[in-house]
Amino acid sequence: MPKSYFYCVHLLIKNESHLQRAITSVTAEEAFFLKNVQLILIDSVCSEQTMSICDEYRRKYPDNVFFVDAAGKNEAAAYNDAKMLCFGTYVCYMDNYGEYDKKMWSALQRKLQPSDTPILCLEPVTCMAGTETRIYEKTESGSVDLKNKPDRLILVLGCYLFHRSITETMLFDEQLSLYTEVKFIIEALLHTYSYLFTDSYHYAAAAPSDHDWFKYVPQYSRRFYTPCLQEMVIPMLMNYPGSVLVQSAMLYLIESRFALNQDERYKHVIIGSFVDEFMDKVSETLKYIDDAVILNRNICRRCGLDEEMSFRLLRLKYKQPDLQPQIDFVLPKETLEKSYYRADGRLTRMTLQGEFVAHHDLAMIGTSREISAEIVIVNYDTDGLYIDAVLNGCSYLDEKEFSLFVNVNGNRSPVIRSEVYTLKKYFDIPFLKRFAFRFFVPVSSGKTMDSIFLMMRYRNLSFRIGMTFNGIFSRLSSSVKSSYWHFLDRVMLYDRKTRSLVIRRATNSLLHINESKFLAEAGQSLPLSEQLYYRQLRKSIRSMKAEKTDSQYLLFYGETGMRHNGPVLFRYFSKHKDNDKIEVFFSAKGGSEEQDCLLDAEYDNVLESGSKKAKLIAACADIIFATDCDVYESLLFSEKDILFLKDLLNAKIVSIKDFFITYGTAQFDNRLRDNMQLFFCSSEKEKEHILRNVYDFNDAMVRVTGYPMLDTLSDAKEKLILLAPGDRRQFCIYENSDFYRFTNSRFFKLYNNILTDTRLHTALQEKGYRIAVMLPYTIEKFLPLFTADDVIQLYPCNTENETELVKKASVLITDYADLQFRFAFLNKPVLYYYPQGLPIRQEFKAEGLAKNSFGKLFFEHDKLIDHLIQEMETDFPQPVYYEKAAGTFFRYHDSHNCQRIFTAVKNTFLSKLYS
Repeated sequence: MPKSYFYCVHLLIKNESHLQRAITSVTAEEAFFLKNVQLILIDSVCSEQTMSICDEYRRKYPDNVFFVDAAGKNEAAAYNDAKMLCFGTYVCYMDNYGEYDKKMWSALQRKLQPSDTPILCLEPVTCMAGTETRIYEKTESGSVDLKNKPDRLILVLGCYLFHRSITETMLFDEQLSLYTEVKFIIEALLHTYSYLFTDSYHYAAAAPSDHDWFKYVPQYSRRFYTPCLQEMVIPMLMNYPGSVLVQSAMLYLIESRFALNQDERYKHVIIGSFVDEFMDKVSETLKYIDDAVILNRNICRRCGLDEEMSFRLLRLKYKQPDLQPQIDFVLPKETLEKSYYRADGRLTRMTLQGEFVAHHDLAMIGTSREISAEIVIVNYDTDGLYIDAVLNGCSYLDEKEFSLFVNVNGNRSPVIRSEVYTLKKYFDIPFLKRFAFRFFVPVSSGKTMDSIFLMMRYRNLSFRIGMTFNGIFSRLSSSVKSSYWHFLDRVMLYDRKTRSLVIRRATNSLLHINESKFLAEAGQSLPLSEQLYYRQLRKSIRSMKAEKTDSQYLLFYGETGMRHNGPVLFRYFSKHKDNDKIEVFFSAKGGSEEQDCLLDAEYDNVLESGSKKAKLIAACADIIFATDCDVYESLLFSEKDILFLKDLLNAKIVSIKDFFITYGTAQFDNRLRDNMQLFFCSSEKEKEHILRNVYDFNDAMVRVTGYPMLDTLSDAKEKLILLAPGDRRQFCIYENSDFYRFTNSRFFKLYNNILTDTRLHTALQEKGYRIAVMLPYTIEKFLPLFTADDVIQLYPCNTENETELVKKASVLITDYADLQFRFAFLNKPVLYYYPQGLPIRQEFKAEGLAKNSFGKLFFEHDKLIDHLIQEMETDFPQPVYYEKAAGTFFRYHDSHNCQRIFTAVKNTFLSKLYS
C-alpha cells in the first residue's frame, strides 16, 4: 500500500532550465521532506538531460519521488495523468521555473497538524525569470513587494495548497488556455472552493484566459461566493495582515465577482446601496484591505472594470456612498512636496505645482494629470464640428465643484452637459454613467489655423485636460502620435504636448506629409510587406472613391445579426432601386448559408467578408446596413485594418435588427459606438426603449417600419409542435464540454423529459402530431443527444429550417427564442416554459413575465404536458387575449416592411438621385 503524505508537490518539467534548483527547493529540509512530502516529477520534455535528473532523484528518494512520462502532452493533460499517483493530503502545483524558500518548509513544520481547511496559502516564493510578467519582486531583506505598476495580477500557483478532496475529483480542462508557471490564481481558488458546494461542477482550468471567463459565470453566484468570503478570504487576510500581495489577490477576487455579474454592479456598487447580507459581507472583507490597495486601478483594469470603480469600492468599505476625497491643490506659481501611499503600500514623494491630488488619508486616489476627455463622436457640417465626449479620471470629484470649458482660438465657452452611457467593451455591458458633454467648434475659413483645448476649473485652480479618442468617428488615435482626420477641406491633428486639437487647411502636401508620418509610425512594428499592402489598399480606396463620383454604394451585412433581414432587404433594394447611380452589395462569410443562397439565385455583387474586394467596397460604401456595433469589425476588418484605414471609413450606418428589442437595455445599439443615422424597428415598444437618453438617438432617427423578414412569413399549419429553447448566456460553459457533461446538465434533463414523457408520446401518436426540436447555435452540437423517433424529429438551426418550421408548426414551446415574435405575428399560439432549476433572464424578473409574453406561462413539467394533450383535441387555437396582445405589439400587420424601409432610406439619403 502506498505511503501517505501530508503534502504532494506536482512539478511540471517544461525544459531543463532551473530544474535542479526547483527540485532542490522542495527537498531542502530533508528530514521534513522524507516524512511529509511527496514529489511527482511530470516530464513533458523527456529529453536525455531531464530524464537523467529525474532518475537521480528517484534513486536518492525512492519512497518520496515519483515520475510521470507526459511527453508531448499539454499542461492540463500532464497534471491529469499525475493525479493517480497523488497520495498527499494537500496538493500544490509548480514547474521548473518555481523555487520554494527554505523558510517555508520550516514554517510548515512548526504549524503541521491535521486539517480539513480546503486551501492553505503560503507566503509568495521566489520564481526564476521566465516569459510571464510578475507583480512581485524579492527584496534584499527577503520580503516580497508588489511592483509599482503590474500589467497583470498573477501569483505563483505553488503558493497555494489544495486539499486532496478537491483535486482528486477535479479535471483540468485541456481545451482552455493554459500556462501554470504563474497564473490567475484567484480563478482557481474560487472554482475549487465553489466545487465544495456543488456536485455539478467537475472541471477547472489550470489557467483560464480572458476569453474563458464566461465559462465560469455560474461559479461566481452568490450561493458560492458568500461562504467563500467568510471561510477563505477573510481568514487569509487575517493570517497575513499587511501583505500587499495577499490583499491584492483578495481584492481581485472581489472585483472579478462584480465584473461577471451585471445586476450586482448596478444594484450595489454603482448606487452605493447596502441592502443585503452579501454586500455587508463584501464591505466587511474590504475592511481587512488597505485603502491604498483598494485604490489600485490596475486591478480594476485587469477585471475589465472601469478604473473608477476603485473609489466606489472605498465607499463600499466605509459604507458611505457620499464619501468625498481629501484634496491637496497647488496654484501654478506655487510648489508643494508631499508623500502619498501607492498601490504597493509604500510612500512616494510628489512635487505638486499647478495641479491637485485626491487622496483618502494619504492613500492616493487620482491627480489632475490623469483627468482627460474621451472623444467619442466627431460630426461636421458646413458651419463646423459637433463633438461628443465623456470625462475620465474624475469620478471621485463632486460635479458641483468643477466646471468645464472649451477654448477655441482664445474664445472660451462652457460645454453642454449631456446624458449618455459609455460601454465597457470587455464584457459588452453598459456600465457607468459618466460626466458626458458636447461642444461646437466653428471652423474658420481660409488659411487660418484653429486651436481647440479643454479647460477644467476646480475650486480656484484652472488647468488643461488631455484628450483620448474612441470609436470610428474620431479617426484619431491617442496611441499613434501622428494620426489625423481629414474632413471636407480641413485636417485635424492632436498635439499631445499642448493637449490641444489643431485644425488646418488640408493642402495636398500637408495630407501627404501627415499620411507618410502616420503610416511610418503605425507601421513601425510591421514587416515591409504589410506596410506596402496598406499603402496600396489606401491608394485603391481613394481611386475607387474618385471613380464612383456621385454614385452611391449600399452595403448589406449578412452575418449572424442580419442573416434574416439582410438577404431579404438586399433582394428588395436590388429589384426596386431603379437608378443606375445606386450600386447594391451584400457581404457575408465565404460558404455561409446566406451567401450561398444569393449566389444560387445568380445575384451580382455578393461579396465574401474579409476579402480585399469586400474591404474596398465597405471602405467606399456610403450606407451600410448592419445590426451590431463595431460594424467594420463585423465585416472582418482586423484591428490593423481599422487603424490604417480609419480616416477613410465614413459610411452612414443604418441599423436593422434580426431580433426584437423589448426588454431591459440593448447595449449594442448605443449610437456612440458607430455612426448610426437611422434605426429601424417593428413596434412602438422597441422605439420606446431605444429612445432612452442612454443611446443618444432622437425621434427622427428611430423609425417603426416592421422587419423585412416578416414580409416573407407564410402560414401552412400542420400537426406539428415546435420545441425551440432560446439562447442563454450560461450555454457558453458547454462550449468546450463533452457529451457526458451536457447530458448531466439540468437543461438537458428538463427538456429531454418532455420528449420522453409517455403520456405526451401516446397523445402524439393518437392525434397524428409530431414534435420538431431545434436548439440554438451555441449548443447545436448536442442535438443528437435528445430523444428522437417517428414522432420526434431533430432539426439543425439554420434559416431554411426556421422558415419551414415557423410556416408549418401549430404551436411554439420556448422560453426566450425570438421565434416567439414570428409566431405572434402569424397569430399562432406560443407556450412559455420556465422550469424550476433554470434561471429566468434578468429583464423578465425586472419587468414581469406576463408583460413580455404572447402566450401562457408554465413552470411545471406536468402542467405543460396536460395543456399540450388538451389543446391537441382542438388543434391549438389562439386565445383572443393573446391575439390582441400581438396586434397591439406590432404597428403593421402587412408585408410592406421592405417598402417602408426603402422609402425612408431614399428620402433621407438618396433624395437628390431621385429628384
